[in-house]
This record gives sequence, C-alpha cells and structure tokens, in this order.
Amino acid sequence: MRNGALWGVLGLEGGDPSRIIAKGSWLYDGSVRCGVIIQREEVWPAFFDPEDDPNVEDKVMPCVSIWYENPGGGHTFEAGGGYCHTVEEAKVKVEDTLGSRVEWEK
Repeated sequence: MRNGALWGVLGLEGGDPSRIIAKGSWLYDGSVRCGVIIQREEVWPAFFDPEDDPNVEDKVMPCVSIWYENPGGGHTFEAGGGYCHTVEEAKVKVEDTLGSRVEWEK
C-alpha cells in the first residue's frame, strides 16, 4: 500500500501518514488482495441517519476509523468501515465484517 495515494480519498488533505496505527490485507472474492487501514482519530462523528436523534453532535474523544481499499485497484480507500474505541476492537470488527482472516502488518 502506498500511504500517499489514500489521503485525498479519505478526505484527509494534508493528512499525516503517522495516523495509521494498523494496516493489513485480505483476499476479496478469494483472489484479489486488498488493503485495510485503521487510523487514529480525535473526533467520533455524529451520523445523521434519519432515525438518529437530530440533536446529536460530534464527540471529541480518542477513537479509530476503519478504511477498506477499493478492490478495483488504484490503492484508493473509499469504503469506510466505521469507528471504534480501540484498535483491538477495530481489528475484530474488520474480521467479523469481512468474514475472513486479515494479515496485519502493524
């Protein structure tokens, strides 16, 4: 994975690659190797789902976000996997979501 290729896609213009605290790979459709990253965040965003309370606001708190690489190539990370409190929780969520084992690099 090339860290520089993903910042614009993640909406992290001018972002700092040191925010990536875990990265790994998995096989999409059993044959296409794709990346996944977990990065450190300082804000847990409020999601404005129509069923959510309209008064919900972002929470300033340490957390992590999950991003999946596009299986079409280009080293873009367009699919967000949500937010978790810890990297350990995020890794479990990633493997549960994918239904397969992830090879974690760091």
